[in-house]
Amino acid sequence: MKNSKKIVTGAVAAALTLALAIPVCASPKIMPDGTIFDAEYYAAQNPDVVAALGTDEALLYQHYELCGKAEGRLAAAPGTTADMAVPYEETAPASETATPEVVTSLPDGNYMCYQLTAANLTKKKLQLTTDYLTQTDTEGDPLQYGDVTTFDLPLAKKVKYSADMLESDGLTPIKANTNAKLQKVFTEHLNYVNHMYLTVKNGKVTKILVDDLVD
Repeated sequence: MKNSKKIVTGAVAAALTLALAIPVCASPKIMPDGTIFDAEYYAAQNPDVVAALGTDEALLYQHYELCGKAEGRLAAAPGTTADMAVPYEETAPASETATPEVVTSLPDGNYMCYQLTAANLTKKKLQLTTDYLTQTDTEGDPLQYGDVTTFDLPLAKKVKYSADMLESDGLTPIKANTNAKLQKVFTEHLNYVNHMYLTVKNGKVTKILVDDLVD
């Protein structure tokens, strides 16, 4: 009898252990535009996107809408239907709910900023507010800021500036290779800037690159 109890107890424990070991997968979501989107599937199939943006569902879907769809990436696993999904519950944008945090320094490395809401260059500083910033050259967990964050970063004495993109009409080239010219891009075209890339060395920004526009 004691042995049978031990067997039953062991079986229950094994079952619980197995149940806990099975990952709980979030349901696919029916997005506001009707697209069925599975963030976990999208992340698993696109490690390059995760490396740049992380696993935030809203950012992954935004990538799918802006880039992934045109590149042929799937929003959900083949065969996923609406009856397998749940409605997406939209939360207030970070820009409406978060109080900007001011960051005055970044560790040395390369960074990508996504969705800039403000940017300003002086002779000594780069000041910007962005919805997302991540380190792109680390093998471990990258440094990330996922809420609206304001940065006030010192510039090196010599900075490489670069902007090579098209005006909103898709025809007129925009080029900038000086502090003043890039500031003009920020002043006149910030609404169209999608990504900005930074390099930090010895605690100061040494490179600022803007190379694409929002579609």
